[in-house]
Amino acid sequence: MYEYAATANGDVVPLHYITSPGLSDAFYNNDGIAVDATGTIYVSATVTTPYSGGVWEFPADASGSVTPSELLTWSGENNGGIAVH
Repeated sequence: MYEYAATANGDVVPLHYITSPGLSDAFYNNDGIAVDATGTIYVSATVTTPYSGGVWEFPADASGSVTPSELLTWSGENNGGIAVH
């Protein structure tokens, strides 16, 4: 996941990026990203084969290769998307 400045345009360097062990774009479809009022980042993703899903939670200041602060997983296909309240 990459965060860019609101005015970013063209070939620019991201402000922040997050990678995490077990969260690889080679094996996961990123279904959604959400940020709550405190800046905590939530990523919903699905393993393509066999289907299973999860939500990775990262602190607001996360950048680089980060172990999630929380991880929720389940078996079966994810319906996609994520929302936080």
